[in-house]
Amino acid sequence: SVLFLRQGVKLGVILSPEFAEAAENLEPVAEVVETVAEQGFTTQTTGATEPKIDSPDAFTSALSAAAKNWSEQPVVIMVDELDRCSPEYAVEMLQLLEHIFYAENVVFVVSMNRGELVHSVRAFYGEGFDADGYLERFFDNVFGLPTSKRESFIASSLELVQGKSRAIWQTNAQAFLNASELSLREIQRAVEQLEGVLHLNAVSVSGNALLYLWLARTLAPMEYRQFISGENTDKELATAVFSNGDCGQFRGGTNRRDYGSGLEATLIGAFRNPKLFPDIYMRQPIESDLYEWHQTRVSSNADSNDLETHYSDRVLEHASNLINYQEYASELASFARLLERDAPPQED
Repeated sequence: SVLFLRQGVKLGVILSPEFAEAAENLEPVAEVVETVAEQGFTTQTTGATEPKIDSPDAFTSALSAAAKNWSEQPVVIMVDELDRCSPEYAVEMLQLLEHIFYAENVVFVVSMNRGELVHSVRAFYGEGFDADGYLERFFDNVFGLPTSKRESFIASSLELVQGKSRAIWQTNAQAFLNASELSLREIQRAVEQLEGVLHLNAVSVSGNALLYLWLARTLAPMEYRQFISGENTDKELATAVFSNGDCGQFRGGTNRRDYGSGLEATLIGAFRNPKLFPDIYMRQPIESDLYEWHQTRVSSNADSNDLETHYSDRVLEHASNLINYQEYASELASFARLLERDAPPQED
């Protein structure tokens, strides 16, 4: 452990010089581990009467001695995401930690979703087991953290990419993500992916296209993957996007908030893009199911002033502009492939 820890510190400084100060702070940690390891090594090679470090109790004693000699301040050991482990592993880890908890001058901080850990304990011991009481005996103090406000979390996450693309707000990405069934962790990962793509590729002619494609991929990842591989149509992808949580409210006809027309127009533009699907277009022209669906809604309600007709009109108008924009075709195809890491690269 000591060798790997020290090598990790050196490697971290080489790769990221800005982390040098943090890496230096890890050096004392290596010293504590080294002290414990040396005690166990000496015990086993010199034949001393001290107990070998071959049990949790022996390790606890060695850790206590090392911690007291190292600093007057307690050593703080963080244990994170125990609730995300398998039930068997989580319970075994708690049982092991229960021994080490008594190490002197050492403080353990365990962060967890208590409700999930309760489920893990019950899955291990049985549904009738008093999991709450079982967990109580492990911890001296319990502090609850306030629940994250979904809207605030999403807004602060999107601010990370705001500087790289001002269009993030024009696409109403926050409204879509907030209405979706996605967890905050899933949203955070999606935003980090978008930030990475924007970092490597400047958005020039397409404006909001990348962001709309990213929204489609985030809200309907399986259908997006099938769309890029040519297994389903733009209409099927759009249906999946608006079926996620309450996102259907942003499609025309449900209210006056026109959040979805740009997204649907982008999907139509992508589907009718010969740069994205060159093999298909070499064989035969393909028609957009989504375009035809909106066209049917407009033609069947030509004299109507309802919201659905106006919405479909906007989708068709935006889509026509995108399809006729030649520079847009190459960039849209590039973005679509970048967002789908499993898609094979294709020559434009």
